[in-house]
Amino acid sequence: MLNNEILVSLSEKWYKHGAKVQFVQESESYVYKLVSGSAESYLRITSDVHRPEDQIIAELDFVLYLYENGLLVSIPVKNVYGKYIEIVKVSGKTFYAVMFVPAPGEQVIYRSDQWIEPTFNKWGAYLGNLHSLCENYTVPSIYKRIDWKDDLIISQAKEILAQNNETDALNEFTYLMDEIVKYEKSKEVYGLIHGDLGLANFRLFNGNITSFDFDDSIYHWFMYDIAVALWPTRFLPDEERNNYLKWFITGYVKHRNVDSLWLDRIPFFIRLRNIYMFIYRLKNINKFNINDKESWFRNMRKSFVKPVKWDLNRFV
Repeated sequence: MLNNEILVSLSEKWYKHGAKVQFVQESESYVYKLVSGSAESYLRITSDVHRPEDQIIAELDFVLYLYENGLLVSIPVKNVYGKYIEIVKVSGKTFYAVMFVPAPGEQVIYRSDQWIEPTFNKWGAYLGNLHSLCENYTVPSIYKRIDWKDDLIISQAKEILAQNNETDALNEFTYLMDEIVKYEKSKEVYGLIHGDLGLANFRLFNGNITSFDFDDSIYHWFMYDIAVALWPTRFLPDEERNNYLKWFITGYVKHRNVDSLWLDRIPFFIRLRNIYMFIYRLKNINKFNINDKESWFRNMRKSFVKPVKWDLNRFV
C-alpha cells in the first residue's frame, strides 16, 4: 500500500479540503474509499507496469461512451485541475490515480438467495445492452485497448505451461488457439468488451445493474464476456449450471440478435476462460488466497482432459 502522506495528497487533488481514506483492496491495483462529508468515491491507483497511461485513457473513454449512451456504469471524476488521471511518482515507480463514483446497491453473492432467474436475466440483459453499444463504438483518439492475443497471459502461455510441465493444459491451450483463428471478427461478433463482468464488478439496486472496473476491457469476441460471467458455475451440478446458462442467455437476447452458431460456441469460450485463469493463477500463484490450491489446480487439470459439457438444447 502507498503511505498515508501520498494518499492524503492525492485526496486533495479531488477534494479541496481532503477526505478520509479507507483501504479497500489490492489486486492488480490499489483501491481506496474516500469520504468527504456526505460525498463518497473510489480511488484506483495502478502501476504503469500493469497498465501504461494510454491503456487507462482508452479505458476511460470507453466507460464514458457507455455512460453517455445510457448504460449504468461507474464513471471517472475529474479532479480539481480538470484531469481524470493523476500521475504519482514513488521511489522511482510510476502510478496512475483515477477517481470513480460508487456504483449504488449491493454485490450479488455467489449462490445466495439472489442467485435466481431474475438476477441472471438482468445480468444477461445488461451484457447484451453493453455489447449492442460496443458494435458502434469507435476509438476517437490514438489510444486503443489491446487485442486479446496481445494479453501477456496469452502471449506467454506456452512458455509458462511448458516451464511448469503442464502437458494437458498446454494441449488444451494449443487446441483452443488452433480453433479460434478460424472465427470471424465482424463488428456484430467482435469488439471492445468489459472483460471481467463477474459478480465482483457490478452492483444491483432497485432491479438495475451498474458495472465498474473496466481495467480488463479488451478487444475480443462478445461470447467471451458471457463465458467470463458463467465461468464460476462450470463445476456445479449439471441441472443447476445449465439453468444459469439458459437464464443468462434469455436476458442477453432481449438486447441482441445472436446467431445460434455463436450461442453454440459459448462452451468453447468457457474453456478459453478456464485455461486463461489457470495460466493466470499459475503465473501469480502466491498472490491468490484459494482455500485449497492443490484441489483447485487438480480439478482444473481434470477439466482439460474432460471438458465440461453444456446443454445447448435449452436455447431452442
